[in-house]
Amino acid sequence: MSGRQAGIIADRVAEFTCIHCGNIMDVSEIASFTRIQCPECEGEQRVPAQLGSFLLLEPLGSGGMGVIYKAIDQTLGRYVALKVMKKSLGDNPEFVKSFQHEARAAAALNHKNVVQIYSFGQEKGQPYIVMELVDGGRLDKMLEGGKQLDEAHALEIHIQVTEGLYAASQAGLVHGDIKPANILFGKSGEAKVVDFGLASFIGQQDTQGGEIWGTPYYIAPEKAKGRPVDFRSDIYSLGGTLFHVLTGVPPFDGDTPINVVLARLNQPAPNIQTIRPDITDQTAAMIARTLAVEPSMRHPSYLALLADMRAAHAVALKKSSPRKGVTTSVQRRVKVTKKPQFKIIAIATVLALAVVAASVWGFSFYKTRKLAAEQKAESAKIAGDLESIEKVSQRLNRLPEEITSTVQKDIFPLDERINKLTATETFFILPEIHEDFDKAMMAVSDAFHIAGLVAAILRTAREASDSRETAGLTNEIDNLQTEMIKRYNWVMESKESLNKMIPIAETKQREVNTVIAKRKQEEARKLQEERKRQAEELKKQKDAEQAEKALQELANTETKQVIAKQSEVKTFLNGYSFENAIKEIKILLDNCQTTEGKNAARILLEKYRALSELKKLIIKNIPNQPARINIRGNTQEIRLADDAELSILAPGGGTAKTTWKAALPEPRNFLSLANFYARNESKVSLDDRAQIMLGIAIFCYETDTKQHAELYANMAIKTKPNIRADVVRLMPELALE
Repeated sequence: MSGRQAGIIADRVAEFTCIHCGNIMDVSEIASFTRIQCPECEGEQRVPAQLGSFLLLEPLGSGGMGVIYKAIDQTLGRYVALKVMKKSLGDNPEFVKSFQHEARAAAALNHKNVVQIYSFGQEKGQPYIVMELVDGGRLDKMLEGGKQLDEAHALEIHIQVTEGLYAASQAGLVHGDIKPANILFGKSGEAKVVDFGLASFIGQQDTQGGEIWGTPYYIAPEKAKGRPVDFRSDIYSLGGTLFHVLTGVPPFDGDTPINVVLARLNQPAPNIQTIRPDITDQTAAMIARTLAVEPSMRHPSYLALLADMRAAHAVALKKSSPRKGVTTSVQRRVKVTKKPQFKIIAIATVLALAVVAASVWGFSFYKTRKLAAEQKAESAKIAGDLESIEKVSQRLNRLPEEITSTVQKDIFPLDERINKLTATETFFILPEIHEDFDKAMMAVSDAFHIAGLVAAILRTAREASDSRETAGLTNEIDNLQTEMIKRYNWVMESKESLNKMIPIAETKQREVNTVIAKRKQEEARKLQEERKRQAEELKKQKDAEQAEKALQELANTETKQVIAKQSEVKTFLNGYSFENAIKEIKILLDNCQTTEGKNAARILLEKYRALSELKKLIIKNIPNQPARINIRGNTQEIRLADDAELSILAPGGGTAKTTWKAALPEPRNFLSLANFYARNESKVSLDDRAQIMLGIAIFCYETDTKQHAELYANMAIKTKPNIRADVVRLMPELALE
């Protein structure tokens, strides 16, 4: 027996074993996923369902595409998350092909901060994807009720997410839907990104349903405009998510999804410090850069973003203190004890922590503190751990030489290279320079991170060293701390020197923006006279963001012109002069300058070309099968036709020529003639009938008879399934079967 849950087809199970006591229960008459109590132990559980080799235990969530279940892979005997798509998607060969391609690419990605995809397949016509089961919580659940996260904790999470996105970008993947709901946590608290390879499908389905915005709170401006996206679009969404995590609200809001998107197109993101003043300047500046409207103004690489995040995280750790209503990583993980015998364990824990810091370059402070809380070292190992601390000291001793080498090798040549470049050259080579600069900054950022980490370790050790057992360690700890402070100060001085390079690069970036603005102004002067005001305004813009706003206004104007032209050419539609309408639309298309305007004009042009093709097919088939139709109560037999006239059988014999409009005075007369050939299976070929049905649907759509348009559109698809794509593109509002 089969059952359905949110449109998913699965088989019922006849019996299953209680997960609490092992009692075998007969559930053949109980619907899948119903909550029941075991008659033996009274333990509560859900009735599972069977889908191929997977036992579906319970639904974890659902959406427009399908349902995700907690399941058991009975072939391998492991728990998995199983995402099952609706059968309607499985019936679309193009979707299945694209789905398999993207799933295969995502499955090749193996990273600790990305939910692993194990496999994919199809069961009962329903595509599915098998994923790692991650059950340690979800970021959006942590934000319910407007909750905010501690700054350092939030940055820890987003550093991990960024590392996962960076690994994905190296494999050529763009996520496309970064948001709190797509950030999960493993049992150890590590952050994992989910739904790689699926965001593109969600976007396709939303577009076909008339909803183009996706998740509006975090969507990048270029994606909202339907323009190409890359990893910088994910950086924008990541910045919006971090903004929400720190403030409890998304960066943009509105009454409707469209208003949310328009807000980000018409105004910059708010300064996070106006909502939460305690956020550090480093974090605020980093978030502001991720939320830049123009992609070129965001971080040029994930390495650059990681460098800024780690530097901000180090500053946040120094000033971190618990705030009322704010969740911190320390509050969640550390239990305070007053027993003096634990001071020895605290010292040993700190020393072991230093070993981790020395061996793992750039390891996050969050994970290090967790290791410290779990460490149960014995006091007998303290002497050995002191040797490990000495290794950390040696690592710090090497930092000045390494940083000096980095500055001389990467930064000084970079300074000279930037100063020699002209603005035009910078336009092409600046991304490469940014990458070099990021590498140098990464070296200093990592050094700063380790110095800060060891400082924290030694402070904790110093505080705990007043017990009798650790008195002998005081001098060695003091000496190492003094040496660490020297290295820490040197790192800070090096970082300050490197920061002086940033204005140089920013100056060159402004020169690039000026070149871009001038090029756009030159193009604007070539537009039509009625757009002269917009072209002059565009010419006055001083940066890429202002120029983009002017272009958006121009796009809106052209879209309105297409809508007006659609009304004008209805005169030709009513007179069946489709070729004349095509000429008018072509003139409009040639004058359009923006992608939005051209796309709208092309859609209108394609509709009238389909109508012209409809008329040509009628003319083609009349000689083989003259049409007999009822016009105003009289049956007329049409013998021949050309683009201008119809030849109609006269009452006394012979034929009489008349215009199409005179012969078919009302639109329904034209539809009757077209319908005569659409339904003539014996004389008209299948391809011709499908094209005629499509033309009838468009004719009804343009004459505002949507109900008839849906009828003939569905008939055309049944006759020739691959015509569905044309129907969806030309008549997106129709409800298709």
